[in-house]
Amino acid sequence: MLLLMTFLDRDAGLESLRRYQRAHWGVLNGETCVIELSGLPAADGRKAKELMLKLFNQVQFDNILQERRDFIRGKLRGGRPPELVVMYGWGERHRFKEIAANCTLRDETFRGFPAEIGRVDATRIAIAQHPNRKGLVNAYWVDLGQRLRQL
Repeated sequence: MLLLMTFLDRDAGLESLRRYQRAHWGVLNGETCVIELSGLPAADGRKAKELMLKLFNQVQFDNILQERRDFIRGKLRGGRPPELVVMYGWGERHRFKEIAANCTLRDETFRGFPAEIGRVDATRIAIAQHPNRKGLVNAYWVDLGQRLRQL
């Protein structure tokens, strides 16, 4: 939300973020869509994969992820394109690049952490660190949001 508010050039103070989260973040027919590539509850990608493999074999797991990537990619291309797409979790960037297939992404660094950014028509795209990444500071999201606004 800090990145989004910075990108939109809105107030990004703590109370404003709380109000936005309560009233607007991921609500039906709202201005944000909050979705997961793999929606299993887990502390990290490795644990999510372990849980998935308890439920499905590797071929089924790969098929599920491919169907999910195709679905998300279709949503990005259909109807009214979004202004901003942020995919976070550096370990999943190879999968995110498949979703952003028509976008040439550039490597950039914000506060010592990498991100990849680009633009397809009116849609700005970022592949970013996971918000829980150790050492990541709020300024990473502010800098990234400002840079995306400049694209």
